[in-house]
Amino acid sequence: MKFKAKKNPFHVIFISLFIIIFFISLFFQNENSIFFTLMMLLNVVNLSSFYFSHYNITASSLIVKHGFIFHTEIPFEDIRHIKYSGKKLHSKKWTRQQLEIHYNLFDSVTVFIPQEEEKFISVLRENCPHMKVLNMPANK
Repeated sequence: MKFKAKKNPFHVIFISLFIIIFFISLFFQNENSIFFTLMMLLNVVNLSSFYFSHYNITASSLIVKHGFIFHTEIPFEDIRHIKYSGKKLHSKKWTRQQLEIHYNLFDSVTVFIPQEEEKFISVLRENCPHMKVLNMPANK
């Protein structure tokens, strides 16, 4: 089962604006300067984290994909607890909040909240009954 991440449109617009600014500045930079090129590539990677982030729950594990680079598979028996971090906004589609998934002894993954948050946690609890959910938002 696949769960897409919530997106904060302010962050998406902010990063998209920087990409446009750095792209335009490519035409006005010196031949020896690669700063703007590197900054534009960095912002493209950041923007990809908004559009290519999702959770995938399989029969035996939770797969966390965050952008182009980050891909982690966590077996259900290794998940210890889930913790919320960041600020909750009163919106169904966007948030500044993140989800920390702690597994093994000291490992953790911090990624976006899924769009179908309650369904995600209930499916995860079915597959992983020993998991705890810490500091659940009070305004749910």
